[in-house]
Amino acid sequence: MSTDSITRISGLSASNPAKGGTVTAMCDVSLELRRGAVLALVGKSGCGKTTLGLSILQLLPEGAEVGGEVGYDDCPLSE
Repeated sequence: MSTDSITRISGLSASNPAKGGTVTAMCDVSLELRRGAVLALVGKSGCGKTTLGLSILQLLPEGAEVGGEVGYDDCPLSE
């Protein structure tokens, strides 16, 4: 992570169990937020904005599968 980066997300993916299989909510999201910067997430309804936020905060419902890495201020948040 660069010295001015406060949050780094790399290859974040999430899927949820559904009847008859699994639904992929988002796939391979990567971004970096630098100190003092503002980041806006925009997109169509259902494109994964809320799932991204819940994944970062580790608040997805039980049974959801999450992969990838989330780091904040040089500390990993995901395992």
